[in-house]
Amino acid sequence: MDWEQIVTPELLSKANACKTPEELLVLAGTAGMELTQEQAAEYFAKLHQTGELSDQELDNVTGGGCGKGGPKSGDACSRCGSTNTTYQSVTYKKGYLICNSCGAKVEIYLSGPLII
Repeated sequence: MDWEQIVTPELLSKANACKTPEELLVLAGTAGMELTQEQAAEYFAKLHQTGELSDQELDNVTGGGCGKGGPKSGDACSRCGSTNTTYQSVTYKKGYLICNSCGAKVEIYLSGPLII
C-alpha cells in the first residue's frame, strides 16, 4: 500500500499516539506505507501542532460538508497548499478533495478530513 492511499481512522488514531517522528515512520512501515524521514517529521508536526486553527481547519473540525461552509472545489490542499483542487461528493457524509497539483486525495467526513 502506498502512503497516498486512504488512511483509516484506526491508523490515524495510532499515528496520533506516536510520540516521535521515528515512531510514526515505524507505524507507516508496519502499515505497508512508504514515508521518508522528512515526510514522517512533517506529518508528525501536523498531527501535533498547537495554536490557533486556520479558517479551513476550523471549518473541517466543525463538521463542514453541509451547507455553504462545507468542502468545495478550490479549497486549499492540506499537503501542498494549492487551491487547484476538485471536490468529489461520494455520499452526503463523505467526499474527496483531490489536488490537481500534487495528486493528494483527502477523504472528507462530516467530522473532518483524513489526509492521504
